[in-house]
Amino acid sequence: MHWQSGLNRYGTSDLLKGFWYFIAILKDNSQIVSKEVFEVTLKFDQKGFARSREIVTQHIPTIEQARRYNYEVLIGFQMDAQDVVFNMER
Repeated sequence: MHWQSGLNRYGTSDLLKGFWYFIAILKDNSQIVSKEVFEVTLKFDQKGFARSREIVTQHIPTIEQARRYNYEVLIGFQMDAQDVVFNMER
């Protein structure tokens, strides 16, 4: 993750924060069929809110495959070792 702060067009400060997130397709709740990692930079307002709309492409099973197995789509934050340790200590 990365941080950057600066002044917006109103002369007040904005907080920019970069995140990495993943979208993964699992088969039968255990086997990773595909996983892609994406980066997004969010601009937080004075109240601490931010939003983003992303268009991504991800491989998903065909209807025939989906009939034979249970598939699941997972979306989450891609963390590095420091992020994991930080979250475990909280």
